[in-house]
Amino acid sequence: MELDNFISKLCRGGDSFEFLPKSKVSLNLADLSKKLSESNFTIKAETKLVILVNYSGINISIFQDGKILVKEVKDESKARELASLILARINA
Repeated sequence: MELDNFISKLCRGGDSFEFLPKSKVSLNLADLSKKLSESNFTIKAETKLVILVNYSGINISIFQDGKILVKEVKDESKARELASLILARINA
């Protein structure tokens, strides 16, 4: 998966970005959680539907359907950078 396969939009509050896959996706969150924890991401919570992680003080939610929510970031380029890091772990 590449970031070009996602639609990005600023969330209503103006301090978070949402990345939605253009096509149907189903992630194995247990595998992804392991990959993220090995890559400087702190796992805050994990369920069958979502992983909540922290990376350099930024909270990110990764959903089973592929949606990525980068919170507390007003700069789209920074949000895209973080989403790309997640996708790199998905593809690893």
